[in-house]
Amino acid sequence: MFVTTSARQAIAIRSSTIVSRSLSSCEPAERLKCIFEEYRQKNYSRETPKRFKKELIKAACTKQEAGEVVGMESLNQILINIGKPDQRLTEEDMNQLLGEFGAQNNNRTMSIDNMMKLI
Repeated sequence: MFVTTSARQAIAIRSSTIVSRSLSSCEPAERLKCIFEEYRQKNYSRETPKRFKKELIKAACTKQEAGEVVGMESLNQILINIGKPDQRLTEEDMNQLLGEFGAQNNNRTMSIDNMMKLI
């Protein structure tokens, strides 16, 4: 059976969407996973998903007293940088993510471990 590249991509997107839905009940988290997976398949197709996640976290990290963390605003900046400014997180989306994945010291950041779970 011969499968075209576009068919493989469609299958991968569908399967990643199904997996992401099962991992979180948070709608903004699911939306981010789908956006980042689509971007990874288009622009990082030769890299492993884990390598892509590391690159994404590296771009989103900020240094604070407690170590490196990921700020909510940096996620919006990444969405702008990858050409998805219309998919930016609203204040309500950010609050949902922080509620599900845990804020650190009420400063609207999450740990790198939680960011890995998110994406």
